[in-house]
Amino acid sequence: MTERSNEKEFLLNKKLSKICSLGVGGEAEFFAEPETPEMLQKIFIYARQNDIPVYTIGGGSNVLFPDGLIKGIVISTRKLNSIEWLSGFRAKIQAGYILPKLVKELSNHNLGGLEFATGIPGTLGGAIHGNAGTSGKGICDFIDEINTLESNGDFKTWLKNDFKYSYRYCELADDERIIISCVMSFREAKSNDLQEINNFAAKRKNQPIGFKNAGCTFKNPVEQTSKSAGQLLDESGCKGLRIGCAVVSEKHANFILNISDDNNNENNNENISKSSDVIELIKICRKRVFEQTGITLEPEIKFVGFEPPLLL
Repeated sequence: MTERSNEKEFLLNKKLSKICSLGVGGEAEFFAEPETPEMLQKIFIYARQNDIPVYTIGGGSNVLFPDGLIKGIVISTRKLNSIEWLSGFRAKIQAGYILPKLVKELSNHNLGGLEFATGIPGTLGGAIHGNAGTSGKGICDFIDEINTLESNGDFKTWLKNDFKYSYRYCELADDERIIISCVMSFREAKSNDLQEINNFAAKRKNQPIGFKNAGCTFKNPVEQTSKSAGQLLDESGCKGLRIGCAVVSEKHANFILNISDDNNNENNNENISKSSDVIELIKICRKRVFEQTGITLEPEIKFVGFEPPLLL
């Protein structure tokens, strides 16, 4: 069922569990996937003028939706997925471009620089939002400018020196603005790029594959210890903990898996995945680590449509 208004199309009561990698969550009152920045701008301004809450996601790979109905509009940028090659090893890339596809695209153009992003799921916009990366490198290191839709409905261009970024942080990742696109600079391919890609791909094999999950649950506490969040969770006995259909991976403790088969259990509430189960498991894991180490792990998952829960 759709509703058209001011040249915009919304899906009503969209099931959010179908569009996120974790496979949990209720419904969005309105859901939109604009195909152009101008269409997104119209939706955004319409929402602002009518005091309708707006929540923005990319491909849904590192998000958690609440159970029940999210009042307002959930906007996905995944259809803003073009790439325009510029001079000097540069490209203008929209926020919905898939990150693994970008790594492959660079290889096709005899360029490199993003080998570390091999296997990181989701869209470029989502990667910018959390400055995704590994081995001391992040997506924002390669950005020359970011184009956003600001809270007043205007487009704005931010040059590299206009904003700050650090580990799992980008200053422009604000709920009051939407990242539309960016310009990135790359380098000529090196002879060892393929080996680097293979090395990072091998590291990803230590993560759970074949299960619904939202990526890393917590950020690494880089300022407090050299140990990763996964190590701290493992040493605190979190592997295998389970609430309902939410389970801490036995392979990598920083991943929470959804082991339900919702398609076969629609009439059995005991076997249907719930956001509340995931939240409760996050609380337990965070509390265990704090009690044993004094370190408070910060969630890497983005909570969409509700305030981050009090986890301790």
